Amino acid sequence: MENKVKFYSEDDLSIPFYFKRMEKVFSLYFDSTKKIDNFSDAIELKNAVKIFESGSYSIDWTEEYIARLNSSLDSLKKTYYEFLGRVTFKEISEYMFILREEYEYREDFFEIFSKFKYGSRIPEEDFSQLFWETGLSIHYLLKDDYFYKVYPNFVKEAFLSQSTNLEYLLSNYTDSNYFIPLNITKDEWNLLLEDYIHDRNSNLNYLRLLLHPIKGLGDKYFQITDVQKLAIQKISDAFNESFDKTDAGLRVIFEIYLDRAIFKQKQEEYLRENPLEPMEIIDKSIVCNLRRSAGEIIDEQLTLHMISLVDRELLTQYKDSENLFKNLILDTQLFSNKNMVLLPSFPNKEALGVARVIGVYTKNSYPITQYFQIKQQQICYKIMAYQKILSEFDSSIEQIIHWYFFDFLNNQGIKWLPFSFSPKDDVIDNRISTIFKNEEKIRKQYKQLVDYGEIEKDLYNLTRSTPGLETLPSYIAKKYAYLTENKLIRSILPLLFSDQSHLTYVDEIRTEKCFVELIEKHFLRKEDFLNHQQVKIQFLIDNNIISADEQKLQFVDKKQIDIFREFYWYGEVNYYNSDSTEKLILDALYEKGMISFGQTLFSKSESNYLNFIMNNSKFDNSWGIRNKYQHGSPAYDSEEQYYFDSSISLLILIIYASKINEEIIYKKHN
Repeated sequence: MENKVKFYSEDDLSIPFYFKRMEKVFSLYFDSTKKIDNFSDAIELKNAVKIFESGSYSIDWTEEYIARLNSSLDSLKKTYYEFLGRVTFKEISEYMFILREEYEYREDFFEIFSKFKYGSRIPEEDFSQLFWETGLSIHYLLKDDYFYKVYPNFVKEAFLSQSTNLEYLLSNYTDSNYFIPLNITKDEWNLLLEDYIHDRNSNLNYLRLLLHPIKGLGDKYFQITDVQKLAIQKISDAFNESFDKTDAGLRVIFEIYLDRAIFKQKQEEYLRENPLEPMEIIDKSIVCNLRRSAGEIIDEQLTLHMISLVDRELLTQYKDSENLFKNLILDTQLFSNKNMVLLPSFPNKEALGVARVIGVYTKNSYPITQYFQIKQQQICYKIMAYQKILSEFDSSIEQIIHWYFFDFLNNQGIKWLPFSFSPKDDVIDNRISTIFKNEEKIRKQYKQLVDYGEIEKDLYNLTRSTPGLETLPSYIAKKYAYLTENKLIRSILPLLFSDQSHLTYVDEIRTEKCFVELIEKHFLRKEDFLNHQQVKIQFLIDNNIISADEQKLQFVDKKQIDIFREFYWYGEVNYYNSDSTEKLILDALYEKGMISFGQTLFSKSESNYLNFIMNNSKFDNSWGIRNKYQHGSPAYDSEEQYYFDSSISLLILIIYASKINEEIIYKKHN
């Protein structure tokens, strides 16, 4: 079976390894005289045809050979159709037993079973007995609605036979598509759920999904109770405790330095100890844990030092509100040099191969990576350090924010309706709640300011609803650039930057994380790559991304590559803060339909991040911190969690102030 042709998808990396085998398969049936007499040969020919029709073929195939294949497609299809259309119950049942070993063709077979309606040849009772005897997974029967329609009682029975089959239902809200039996009652679903929660074989990732409302699921199938959620939480906590007691996993150390010289010294020291980037360390730790779980003995525990600078000397030297404000909004761990918030989750940048596929998330989940969680902790510790130093000269982040809205903006002719912060000696949950109330006040007033040119108290009081974060407007017409669904740009970017690209490897020496790094670090020619890689390289040449001048592969426009990298990493680019050359490139991409422009206060990644942090309206896995304090304060065992929430709330105000300040500056000069 290992040499037989298998088609998974047109992007599958294994396709080039089937080309020689495909030639042999095609040669057997070119003359239409050889007949097929078994499922295995029929499926293999079908797969070979699928690969060719997807546009994949060997670079060694001549134009004449390709033309012959194109002209022979109908006869090749007829060859396997003739067999598949006349098979008997005996042949079907015999092959189902063969599938216990020939596992790669299982999905192909059941796809054929449905397409050719074999159910008309096999009664439900016979199919039930046959399926149980073969020991095949119900997984294959749930990929098509044909099976629960033709065998409703059996599919229901099989589905309810194992509580872990509940994961197929939950998978429909992640990235899968299973056809769930329609004849299962609500009582049966509730029993299945209860059994699943207490099943030792249940997947903790799926259990955790049930802790939060899943959009679209509701109580359509079952009603999960608070008691059941508590049981899941205890299971999750028990796992975490047992895991943390081992030497496995990643040790993360957060360090805040108040002296710039010591900070730089520590940066250099940690880089010498481990030159890997944080994302590489995280990925390596995950691989180590997977190997441990497989029984390997690995003594190494990886350490990630997350270090930050809060420059005490600078803060104490320039401790007036204006300079303190500038210090906050220019913090390079908060904002990029184009004033983009750096705290959202960016999986393409912050998660390598293994880390990207670990965990289970719904389609409406925010893309949480391990690095994302780490950097949230890091920035919270940094905010706490800010507050501590500011308190030394009787200041605070709250005072700085208040100065910006009521002193600075007032001097700009913008009258802000008053809001205040809780006293320092107030309990911390009250202080947090007040900050989130102020966030809503800022949001409503800013919307009115842009829409009407001023903030009017009576109109503000009549405005009952708070505008959505993603709807807050901008004065700047072309503020952000976003990728469209253009197929060309969507094909180019992964080839250039993905660690899963076909173009990251030439040999053991010439290998890098992505194709761009490969070209930048090595002298390479097109001929250095394998045939199937050369097809992709030619695609990049044809689209003027790379050139092969003097037989060396090089980028046509390095500035364009930098722009492409931003789009791949972040999904967006700040057009307003781009330089003139970058804007020309972005304008050209817009003319080609590859990007679009947006005119909002926050970019899409920023508003998604803020929605994730604050409320439960958009994402199934939201932290919903604001909601917790709006509807009574949460009860935490650790006081540190309250300080984490407090830091997050202050961080949100800093983001607002920075983005609004950008708008005010633009408005003043235009």
